[in-house]
Amino acid sequence: MIGDTLITVQYEDDRLLGSICTECVGAKAINAEYGKTVVHLLYFILHKFFSFSLKELDQIQERIDAIEDDVFEGFEKEILHDISVLKRNVLDFRRAVKPQQLTLESLAIQGSQLYGEKVKPLLTELVNEYLKVWNLLENHKEALDALYETNNALLVSKTNEIIRVFTVLAFITFIPTMIANFYGMNIHLPYADNPLAFWIVTSIMVNTLTRKKEIFRPIHKNWVGLYTCGPTVYNYAHIGNLRTYIFEDVLRRTLEYAGYKIKHVMNITDVGHLTSDADEGEDKLEKEARQEKKSVWDIAEFYTGAFLNDISRLNIKRAGVLAPATKNIKQQITLIKKLFQKGFAYETTQAVYFDVSKFKTYTKLSRQRIDEKITAARAEVIQDPKKKNPPDFALWFKRIGKFKNHALHWSSPWGDGFPGWHIECSAISTKYLGQPFDIHTGGVDHISVHHTNEIAQSEGAFGKPLVKYWMHGEFLLLDQARMGKSVGNFITLNTLVEKGFNPFAFRYLALGAHYRSKLNFTWESLEAAKCSLERLYDFTKKI
Repeated sequence: MIGDTLITVQYEDDRLLGSICTECVGAKAINAEYGKTVVHLLYFILHKFFSFSLKELDQIQERIDAIEDDVFEGFEKEILHDISVLKRNVLDFRRAVKPQQLTLESLAIQGSQLYGEKVKPLLTELVNEYLKVWNLLENHKEALDALYETNNALLVSKTNEIIRVFTVLAFITFIPTMIANFYGMNIHLPYADNPLAFWIVTSIMVNTLTRKKEIFRPIHKNWVGLYTCGPTVYNYAHIGNLRTYIFEDVLRRTLEYAGYKIKHVMNITDVGHLTSDADEGEDKLEKEARQEKKSVWDIAEFYTGAFLNDISRLNIKRAGVLAPATKNIKQQITLIKKLFQKGFAYETTQAVYFDVSKFKTYTKLSRQRIDEKITAARAEVIQDPKKKNPPDFALWFKRIGKFKNHALHWSSPWGDGFPGWHIECSAISTKYLGQPFDIHTGGVDHISVHHTNEIAQSEGAFGKPLVKYWMHGEFLLLDQARMGKSVGNFITLNTLVEKGFNPFAFRYLALGAHYRSKLNFTWESLEAAKCSLERLYDFTKKI
């Protein structure tokens, strides 16, 4: 690199080393000064590396100082993440630096013997610079360890205080709620008529909209309005879908245990749900009907029955109102008319859309930026060039173009066609529960698109909140990946039964994790749940 000296390193791509090489090429002054011996060149390179390291360590020190300022401000969980990242960075730094110590110390001794006493000061300075870097790393490690312990102590103290408050209440209600939720038993539990039971069982819930734990206060005195997003009936529900319905069943039973009457409404999507949630692709029922060589009505009827059979086998209470989208077309058209009156809807030659630019709080549920809502078109998709904004979503599809032969269609002020996926839930929930109602549930995958669009439609039309509390269940994973029919990565309840498992074993497994936590499904975990359930059966027989 300089003169007749070449130094090789094991790393293929190093920007710092690359910049050093670029600096050396053709630089006469550098060549003259550091091309005298290999030690001079080594000093030049390592001095650059040490200077760079010191700058990096200064940045780490600044972040440590910031954490020290915030550690008592009540953000223990966020600080824990920051400390963990810094600890990892310091550990990686130490791993890279530590092996160089013996090499430098050996070079300091032997280098002067090989290249003369003139290079000894250079080698000594390199050792000193190395020790400076190492000492800073040690200091950072000790500071981070101390901060970690302090933050942990604060977190544990806060957690213990919460546990202390709720331990007695949990003890009082554990046995009856465990039996009710694991077994899905329709029984009258002790103290269910006691008005205080509500505060014992359901005093706190996490509202997705506010991202906060809130005390549940129903809108009406004696009843709770509950809306759950139902299935799109083009295939069997997979066990990931069923996990969400189990969570919703536990929620309903708990509210009933607290003495509330539940007005439970669930939609059945039997039209309008395209293969992409972003109003692209083809209708899922039409696609399945074509593959199975059946009518869309036959597909909807068969898979609706299959879904109801699945929830029955899991002893999930059926909603008081099961509302197919195709049975509520009139309500959907009425709601779209209202959105036109309020200035939120517009028409193109292909469809009717909701103008998201007119609804200023469009992403308040997902907390995304509007530009994150822009979904790239798939290769097989024909997008509407007349859409005002890419995130605008369809309220009504006209029976023209790619949908000219759509089997499901109705007359409307905008021509023959069919509703978009999102409008059905707004129309059905308003029809049966009014607005606002108490609780809306669903899977986390609905937050960014479907539920965001529901809020825009309902609040745009009526100028008041759609619902008071949003609750969302997390994914069930298969091989650590999201379960989904679109990618063929799913298991049905039928598969579990065919392998000899009681459906209640899956219910037990689903209840073993918090509804807001991801749960990875394995056959081993299901087998363990099966064994635990059998022991629970034996235990209850002895009571």
